[in-house]
Amino acid sequence: ILYSNDFGATYIIQSTPTLEDLNDVVFLDDMNGVAIGNKGTILYTIDAGLVWKDISLTNVEDMKDLKCASVTDNTTIYVVGNRGTVLQLTLNVNNWLISKVPIIKQIDAISSYEIYENLNACAFNLITKKLSIGGDNLILFYIDLNNNNVRFLENDPSISALGLFNTIRTMENISADVIF
Repeated sequence: ILYSNDFGATYIIQSTPTLEDLNDVVFLDDMNGVAIGNKGTILYTIDAGLVWKDISLTNVEDMKDLKCASVTDNTTIYVVGNRGTVLQLTLNVNNWLISKVPIIKQIDAISSYEIYENLNACAFNLITKKLSIGGDNLILFYIDLNNNNVRFLENDPSISALGLFNTIRTMENISADVIF
């Protein structure tokens, strides 16, 4: 992780408490940030990146490669990764709470299954409050944070072709928000 205290004119390499590859870094504000990486690695900082602390997942079942993080409000970050991993990280004072978000796909009134895709992209839209999640170059579903509903794209007639195109383009470039 590189740190700058002069708006990017110079950078200093920061030491971290992990040897695992880091895949994404996001900040809630000027001080509080999270870095995620392979084998369930989660690091956090409360001092703008000067010091990083480890809150990695330790349960072997949870040690998936974490690929993408997206800030959804001033205290919450969603993280996605391999084997259908979706986590919600919530800042509570100076402590991070980690919750698994179960992504269950309903087949019919009786049957359902958990999806196990390699999730590696996420994008949050501030206007619609929807978190798009995809993997292997496909947009699989989104979480509507207005009501915490998970919507799978093939079952959602409200997604227009243009909205889907913009979502795919966004998740490929991770550069712009999308509107559904």
